[in-house]
Amino acid sequence: MQIRRLLLPLLGLVACAKPAGDGAAASSSTSTQSSAATSGSNTTTGSTADRSIALTIRPPAAGDKRATRKRAEEAMTVGMRGTKGGIDVRTSKIVSTEKTETCLEVKDKTCIKLEVEIKRDNVDETTTTQLVDLEGKPDPKDKPKTKKKGGDNPTTGVVYIVAKDGKKPVVTRKDGKKPSKAELALVEKAYDDDPSLTAELESAYPKAVKVGDSLDAFAKALAKVIAGKSKDVTVVSSSVRVKEIRPTGKRALVVLDIDVSLESSTKELKELKTRSRGTIEIWADGGDEHASAITTELDGKFRKDGSVNGKFVETTERTDDSALGAGAP
Repeated sequence: MQIRRLLLPLLGLVACAKPAGDGAAASSSTSTQSSAATSGSNTTTGSTADRSIALTIRPPAAGDKRATRKRAEEAMTVGMRGTKGGIDVRTSKIVSTEKTETCLEVKDKTCIKLEVEIKRDNVDETTTTQLVDLEGKPDPKDKPKTKKKGGDNPTTGVVYIVAKDGKKPVVTRKDGKKPSKAELALVEKAYDDDPSLTAELESAYPKAVKVGDSLDAFAKALAKVIAGKSKDVTVVSSSVRVKEIRPTGKRALVVLDIDVSLESSTKELKELKTRSRGTIEIWADGGDEHASAITTELDGKFRKDGSVNGKFVETTERTDDSALGAGAP
């Protein structure tokens, strides 16, 4: 189970004041707040440690582009136990993605149609199955079974048109060919965000910050976005703190420390606890994301004997950093 794609829309959400599926350039963003929509350089006087800096959001415009590079690493173990022993399934996966998004159409200060050029969408996955005793120690009589698969996803090298003016994104290929089911699954998952969840987040976006500030209202709204609308997910705690303000020429980067803990349950899982921690760098002028590094750890128990635990590390960097509206694409 991936909590809201394990922070992927979250990265865009924080940058916008709003990806990973198994690739397909998974990061999307939604609407922006018009009252904060101004642009230009942000500067501070004196030490950045004790001075506040204004934060602004520039609405998207047709023609806006964003180029990003993402790497997502996953390590997960699922263990099932019986009366005499059990089985452990260990999975490790690395997904590397490079894409360029171009906003084609804007409605109500939201990019509702975009072109997505996926230059790279590569997966390297290894799964090992091992019989174990009741204490989880490998059965000496059993030979572990390992499966490996990897290579480019079918989205690599393809340009898609994604329309988001509805409940579900509509995906087509620019070359006119019909997307395969595998392509649709990857791209739709990357852009299947819910704009209705972002209203509170937008209203909580701070208008000025300084190093050390705790953005409590923004953290609370952010946690709700990550949890989504599922009644099975509960927010345990959330915090967002301004770690650093980094002048870069005439612009400035605001580095945020985030920490969000959730608990959930399903028909199969008695409990699942997740904690996501890391940093997100956003440009003070415009609100667009520059880079992020988020680690999510999970630990859960099945209703029947068994457990699941894992760790997900996702890094994203903007490779162009041109002026781009925070709500685009």
